Amino acid sequence: MLTEERTQRTIDAKGPVLTCAVTDCSYNRFEACHAPGVIIGDVHPACDTFTVGPASIAAEEALVAECAVSECMYNTKSNCHAAGITVGFHSAHADCITFRERTQ
Repeated sequence: MLTEERTQRTIDAKGPVLTCAVTDCSYNRFEACHAPGVIIGDVHPACDTFTVGPASIAAEEALVAECAVSECMYNTKSNCHAAGITVGFHSAHADCITFRERTQ
């Protein structure tokens, strides 16, 4: 469940989920994510919103509500500034494939 703060981040977010190849996720409809807001991991860019359980499907396609991967070049204060992200499989779990390590 998204907190009020995370819900506001969803509204302010850039970084829509352009495609999701994780078809067994409950939010996935024809490779489009319909989560109320996607949360991307912490140290690792895993899609923490992934679920195979019951889910409330949003009418609109998802935005990145929060990205906690501080090493991602698109992350600024937990907000995703990518033009859009792709979620796919990595080591048998859902990951943000758009992740790019920040260079100093």
